[in-house]
Amino acid sequence: MRAGCLSLCSQVEEVKNGTCSGAGCCQISIADGVIDYSLMAENLFNHSDFNPCDYSFVVEVGAYSFSSLDLVDLQKRESFPVVLDWAVGNYQSCEQVNNSSTACQSTHSECYNSTNGPGYRCKCLEGFQGNPYLVDGCQDINECEIRNLCVSQATCHNNVGGVECRCPKGHIGDGLTSGKRLHPKR
Repeated sequence: MRAGCLSLCSQVEEVKNGTCSGAGCCQISIADGVIDYSLMAENLFNHSDFNPCDYSFVVEVGAYSFSSLDLVDLQKRESFPVVLDWAVGNYQSCEQVNNSSTACQSTHSECYNSTNGPGYRCKCLEGFQGNPYLVDGCQDINECEIRNLCVSQATCHNNVGGVECRCPKGHIGDGLTSGKRLHPKR
């Protein structure tokens, strides 16, 4: 599959800042399922004095806003943020490989199918963070240190993969700010 876009303009006044609509700038999304791509910039006509450039680059959606000032030297920017979608598994899904042969090596990780073509990916279970592709890669998150999920009267205690809010004596409830909170015993 081939795709492309074309940008034309003969004077800087035709360029509209903030949009890549074809006047001085064009953009195209990489289609789902693409496993290989290349970029190319070509000049169809001789460059004009106000626009001596041909640029082609990949950038994360929303991370670039076109400006006519970019036509000269991209305002000296040398890099742009990019998000890559990838998968492992030789075109196999989680269901097609057994748990012992997936790339998900950490005890506290799980396999999930790619949403963009064949293959699968791994992620740490909720309450864990790190690299699910390494044997001990997913480590417990101490939620009490990061953010206290307990109401102010409860005491936060980290558990493996979660948190427990202990109610003070004479109170009942789960002590969570998003749960049953605390209530005096009757």
